[in-house]
Amino acid sequence: DGQHRTYGAAHLEEKVPFPVVALIDTDWKEEVFQFVVINQKSQPIKGEFLSSIISSSLSDSDISDLESRLDQADVNLVNPKIIDLVQTHSNSPFHKLIDFGIEGETGFLSYSGMLTLAKRFKNLSTSDQHIKPSQLFREIFSGISKKSKFSDRRNDWKDHLWFDFFCEFWSAVREHFDKQGYGNLWTEGSSLLMIVTLQELQNIFLEWTVENDPIKSKKEMFKQSEKFLKNFKGKFFENEWKLKSLQSKPGREALRIALRNARRNSDYKGDDVLFKGLET
Repeated sequence: DGQHRTYGAAHLEEKVPFPVVALIDTDWKEEVFQFVVINQKSQPIKGEFLSSIISSSLSDSDISDLESRLDQADVNLVNPKIIDLVQTHSNSPFHKLIDFGIEGETGFLSYSGMLTLAKRFKNLSTSDQHIKPSQLFREIFSGISKKSKFSDRRNDWKDHLWFDFFCEFWSAVREHFDKQGYGNLWTEGSSLLMIVTLQELQNIFLEWTVENDPIKSKKEMFKQSEKFLKNFKGKFFENEWKLKSLQSKPGREALRIALRNARRNSDYKGDDVLFKGLET
């Protein structure tokens, strides 16, 4: 790191003495490790850039080999692992759709927004403060793991199972609207793929599961997701949303109300604040 400064100094007419710390003839894995530690421990660069470097430069076995060393250096690998799954796994409905801030890439979904979406699903967090994540796991998802202890089943979920069920839900969403002829909703500029929409739709789905039967398999997850979406029409996302500032607390609440109404009623007419806007 800093080789551009060394190169520049070497080509000056006058001599510029300065110290250089270099790793000579090291392997690629070591270079990535040193780059990540240096840039996070001194003056951190954006998390999405570090995540991109780790996911695009190292294999799973390389990451496993470096995990303990990165942990000793107090470099958190949790976020890069989560976002790497969502971005690069072939089963992810958001495959290659995330923006890492790298020139030439085609992703457009906010890194931080998608990381929040995935982490909230992993942690089973919703917007309803009365529904505790531990309750939601115990009542709905604990039967997925075959381990006997509750703590072991919970660890199974957080370790790897969450991602399979995250993919099942969002695949069901994409397929549901695609069947209606609204395949264009899964593209850049769609109201469905606004981060705030994804987050609130996931919120109300997780809250809705509490009222239904426990989910014990990916197949059941997909069916429950279809049931949740049954009355939801794709036109909801194509009509103009006149309410602005959806990321605000009132904006999120208005969006949540409209999403709930559209999901429950197949004859929904779009007569909420979301479509009408605030009266002046």
